[in-house]
Amino acid sequence: MTRIIVIASLLLYSSVLFAQVKVTGKVVNTKNNPIELIEVLLIDKDSTAIMSEMTNSNGDFVLSAGANNYLLQIKQMGVVLWKKRITVNDNIDLGVIKITEKEEKLNEVVVKNQKKIIERKIDRLVFNVENSISAAGGDAIDALRVTPSLKVQDDGISMVGKKAMAVMVDDRLIQLSGEDLIAFLRTIQSANIKSIEVITTPPAKYDAEGNSGIVNIILKKTKKNSWNGTVRSTSTQAAYFSESLGGDFLYQKNKVDISTSITSSFRKNINTNTPNAYFTQETWNQEDYTRSNSKSIAGNFQINYQLTPKTKIGAFYNGFNFNANDYQTSKNLIYSSSSSELDKYYHSTGDSDIDSYNNTFNFNVTHKLDTLGRQVTLDVDYFKRDQKKNNPFYTTNENYINSEINDYYTYNYGHQNIDNFSFKVDFDMPFKWANLNYGGKISFTKTRNNALGEFYEIISGENQPYLNQMNDFEYVENNQAFYISAQRKLNKKWDVKLGLRAEATYTKGISQPENLINKNDYIKFFPSVYISYIHNDDNNFNVNYSKRIKRPAYWELNPARWYTNLNFINYGNPFLQPSFSHNIELNHSYKNKLNTELWLSVTKGESGQLTINQDENTILSIRENFGNTLSTGWSEYVSFNVFPWWSSTASVDVYYTENKSTSSYLKAYYSGWGGDINAVNTFSLNQEKSLNAELTYHYDFPNKYAYDTRQGRSYMNLGFKYSMLNKKIQMNLLFRDLFRSYKTTGTRNTQGTLYTFNIYNDSQSVRFSINYTFGNKSIKVRNREGGNTEESNRAN
Repeated sequence: MTRIIVIASLLLYSSVLFAQVKVTGKVVNTKNNPIELIEVLLIDKDSTAIMSEMTNSNGDFVLSAGANNYLLQIKQMGVVLWKKRITVNDNIDLGVIKITEKEEKLNEVVVKNQKKIIERKIDRLVFNVENSISAAGGDAIDALRVTPSLKVQDDGISMVGKKAMAVMVDDRLIQLSGEDLIAFLRTIQSANIKSIEVITTPPAKYDAEGNSGIVNIILKKTKKNSWNGTVRSTSTQAAYFSESLGGDFLYQKNKVDISTSITSSFRKNINTNTPNAYFTQETWNQEDYTRSNSKSIAGNFQINYQLTPKTKIGAFYNGFNFNANDYQTSKNLIYSSSSSELDKYYHSTGDSDIDSYNNTFNFNVTHKLDTLGRQVTLDVDYFKRDQKKNNPFYTTNENYINSEINDYYTYNYGHQNIDNFSFKVDFDMPFKWANLNYGGKISFTKTRNNALGEFYEIISGENQPYLNQMNDFEYVENNQAFYISAQRKLNKKWDVKLGLRAEATYTKGISQPENLINKNDYIKFFPSVYISYIHNDDNNFNVNYSKRIKRPAYWELNPARWYTNLNFINYGNPFLQPSFSHNIELNHSYKNKLNTELWLSVTKGESGQLTINQDENTILSIRENFGNTLSTGWSEYVSFNVFPWWSSTASVDVYYTENKSTSSYLKAYYSGWGGDINAVNTFSLNQEKSLNAELTYHYDFPNKYAYDTRQGRSYMNLGFKYSMLNKKIQMNLLFRDLFRSYKTTGTRNTQGTLYTFNIYNDSQSVRFSINYTFGNKSIKVRNREGGNTEESNRAN
């Protein structure tokens, strides 16, 4: 509570600093009509504008400043129309000020410029999704899959050469991970994505969560004075048929800005894996097959209202419901290592049902303190997630050594509920000496987990109970943060930004009936440094540093056991600790076409999944802090035009890792290399550029990270995009993974036991999509100044 009071007091004190004496007045023209949106400035003795405001629709203005002597100016289009020296000791009303307006008509300027698919900025890489054929007609996962420096796998998303990261949508942290995050991102259509930002060293303003960086998915915003709608349909044929239908509506007029979207999807796909385990006495050869049928519906609604010329308020809701039924079968043949004869055969079949929903609510206020860019933003967020899982299955165990056959029935049930409330305030305060940003955040999270496992042996057709599991796990996490950063341009060549974020975290986990209690209470500081040097128009250098934290996902803390079958068990670790990383980058950009990056990351307390054998019949998948990791790498990116009708981008990444293990299940030291190459070629197939093609090739080199070794894999995609009726109708055809070569194969060695895996997740497919956009792009309205639409809160 003390921390909360301190942070709240600091933020309150910061706001009080700007509540000073006021200078008011009214600006009219020669006909005594009020003049709207004309600039009024207060200039001090150093000829510095310390305060600037725009008049409202009544011609009124209000300036706040400290007691002093000032020059008050009224400007329009950069021309001073009126000025007067004033002395301010107390609130002062200048009354009606009559001026002669400047009339100036600007010639129409038509600028035709298409954004590049990929842009490299000082602190981030930007992938413009709207210009990519491979991402068109798909969902956010398809867009992320073709984004440079990212790797999308079946169970998560990561940055090249780095272990973990955070995913945001419009600056809001998505509080999901693993398969749940993948399922949620599939509900976001690529047609609604403007760009994807890859931020490898996030500044202090962002939460310190995510030990490698942030991916920020920027959705399209409503155009001013317009409305439009989109209806869309996507059909995909892989091993089975999948489809999605959706619609969007965007509206902006005067003070109101509305956007809403809804998507309904049906997916049917398969997953196969052939894991093997080589024990001293036995060899396990397994075949796993899963056929998944899933349905989801996702919708969001956002409204912003320009309350005053300075103040904009907004509200946002995002809802997501996901239902899946998975048919699963697993066959395990166990051979004697000495005789190579079949000793045992285990066969399991079952159905898994998942019902999950998420609800996110946000209320935000943005208030401009002046027209110089000073503003304060307030966000209040509430996030709720509820998920239920049922996994009944039958198992037949045949023992050829003693000629026994045993049948079992197992029932798994799990229920997780997460509630999160957060409050966040940000101040953007540009001054003459530096651009200052500071703010704070308070976050409260509570999770409740219930698990039930019932095990029966089937004897003479009757279920005879022989084992059961019941577990209740409750976890609470409170986080209070305060940050401050300052950016100063030293001269034309050098630019520096420094930041510091402090986060105070308290956690408590209670597991019943064992009564296991684990508490954490710590304060950590997260500095960040950015240095930019512009050598000339063609060459730009940047050095970045940041410290990050990676907290365990909520499901990783749950100690309840989840049985894939009787022989494979997953469970979490309530004593899992966060890991901390230090990240350094050196970047060189040449003409924004060639980018070179060297990076180094050092992580302490690395955590992950370990596969161990509990006994001769059971393999466990556990979570543990297993060691410290050093990673370093080189990345190269180039974009160029081969011909006017053929543009190309290519990237290569090479990285090296060393891991010093602290786990009794692992070796003391691991090291290895990895890397990948990616090439995207875009072709204009007609003069009007309404028909385009895109060929993408990606290859992952064989790589080694700690105890995991993976073989090389690749994919090639071929896409076509056709636009008609002034781009109101867009059709996309994509052939994905043409040669069915994107399979995950590799080995894992723990406890001196070698495990192998060969995973295929239905990556080869053909997808056709069609989008139709309609609406009015030019609503006649009075011109008004738009507010800041940034919403920076992220529920953590």
